[in-house]
Amino acid sequence: MGPAIALRLRQHLTLTPQVQQALRLLQMSALEFAQEMDQALTANPFLEETGDVNAAPREAATPSSVDDVVVPQESISPGVSDRDQEDWAGVSEAQPTLREHLREQLMISQMGERDRALAHMIIDSLDDDGYFKHGFEELAELVPPEHDVRAEDFGAALRLVQSLDPAGVAARTLEECLTLQLEVLDPDTAGRE
Repeated sequence: MGPAIALRLRQHLTLTPQVQQALRLLQMSALEFAQEMDQALTANPFLEETGDVNAAPREAATPSSVDDVVVPQESISPGVSDRDQEDWAGVSEAQPTLREHLREQLMISQMGERDRALAHMIIDSLDDDGYFKHGFEELAELVPPEHDVRAEDFGAALRLVQSLDPAGVAARTLEECLTLQLEVLDPDTAGRE
């Protein structure tokens, strides 16, 4: 028997880190989720908690007055130098990726956590051109059965992502992409029809 060349074709689905994190967050209880968010807020100086009217009030140990706050002298850092400002100047100039841009819009949208997680899964499954090429069944198989997510649940999440900027994102075909772009145009735009 001589040497042979064999070509095997396999289909393999992988979970992106963002989808893995979304699934992990979906599996948490409300208390675990609150603790996770508190930990993220303390670990990352660029995150800040916004006043969400739908969020349950958290009990926190807060000082009753300014006099109760004790700040050790060694923890006070010197002021920000010009060099530090120059180092941070380039941070805001970097252009976000399409997925980052969509996630930012999604985070300021009013919706439930379940819908937000499904929309994140849609965003994470977009190809490099912003098209949604997967089936809802594929995504539903990635969610653990205890969350009771059906394939048709992704329809609303897809429409939500398609409503984000830029117009035409998450389209499944070129025709759908152009239709989504036309829908956001002013009806009086010349040549729209």
